[in-house]
Amino acid sequence: MLYSVIPPEVVFADWQSLHGQEVESLVMTSAALDPKRYREVVRGGARLIVCETGEGMAEVVRLISTDPSDYLNPEYMPGAGIKL
Repeated sequence: MLYSVIPPEVVFADWQSLHGQEVESLVMTSAALDPKRYREVVRGGARLIVCETGEGMAEVVRLISTDPSDYLNPEYMPGAGIKL
């Protein structure tokens, strides 16, 4: 898994020439994401980007916080389920 502020299209720009594979098959483009399913919520002072899973539930996708202790909270871990 690669975590970077650099867009995947830039990171994998030479992938096809080096490995002979299509870059599009390896990189999820922003067009593949459904923006209607993603929301920003605030919990306990921490800002979370969540993906709605239905029935008033969501899965944490990203935590945005300046407080380092928020990143140690298991409730804010990517993949954790929360009620909306």
